[in-house]
Amino acid sequence: MAWLMTCLCLGGAIYCYRQDPRTIWLGIYLVLGIVCLALALNSYYPLAIMVVPSLLIVAILIYNVYDLLVRHQKNRVNIASLLILLIFIMMVYLNGYKGQEGSGLFYGLILAASYFFLLFNAYLFTAIAAVYHRKPKRVDAIVVLGAGLRGRQVPSVLASRIKRGMQVLDQFPQAILIMSGGQGEGESVSEAQAMKTFATNKGADPERIYLEAKSTSTYENLAFTKRMLKPGSKLAIVTNHYHLLRALLIARELGIECVGYGARTAFFFSLRAFVREFAGYLYLRWRLHLGVVVLLVGLGLLGVK
Repeated sequence: MAWLMTCLCLGGAIYCYRQDPRTIWLGIYLVLGIVCLALALNSYYPLAIMVVPSLLIVAILIYNVYDLLVRHQKNRVNIASLLILLIFIMMVYLNGYKGQEGSGLFYGLILAASYFFLLFNAYLFTAIAAVYHRKPKRVDAIVVLGAGLRGRQVPSVLASRIKRGMQVLDQFPQAILIMSGGQGEGESVSEAQAMKTFATNKGADPERIYLEAKSTSTYENLAFTKRMLKPGSKLAIVTNHYHLLRALLIARELGIECVGYGARTAFFFSLRAFVREFAGYLYLRWRLHLGVVVLLVGLGLLGVK
């Protein structure tokens, strides 16, 4: 039975990839397939492919807490990291607590942690799959998603996106290049304008570059870009690898036919940024995930009574 479930789950992942890889179900099927494979082999070794990324995440959480407490870098990600580590500490305490309520809460939190562990791996596998695809037959427009500026200067993260967008533009001679990004606090010009200036200085044809200079989020990047496209147009989304999947998921919600291209970023920076992106994905469906956590904690409490 375990072998049959393994084949069914992996078959489901292949089906999702061929139909439309912009779905978390692709990763969910892969995760379930790995779990079923471990059961079929009666071995923990297949699970190592999921444990290693999770250990990296724990290391990043500890680094974020160090950033918060020692270097006094106060931001939402570092504060959230501290809260998560406090929950882990509470779980260790509850594990040693002999009362029924303590044991039940411990098992409930274990179930909730397992849920996020599996969901994170599903998101990771889907993100990896989203990067690899065949070259589409046509692309009508390429959008480079903006990031913060330093005054008028394009930072390295955004520069890598622009360069990747120019590479994609060279592959599709009939396509246009859309620079998407508004003007944020402390920025002298809109991100879109700074991106166009950077691209033209690197040799891009200014007549093929269009600006979307009002957006302030990834959702607005894509929603406002969609308004600039003709019905039925195929879009190529260019951003950094760690950001690509969430952009593709939003594009699917908006009904945009698209494919994604990722720009390379420094490894450790990508890891920290990927954690933020996963948090952003959870926020997209926060009611659903909160409901699941409440249900799992409730099951843990009921299970010891």
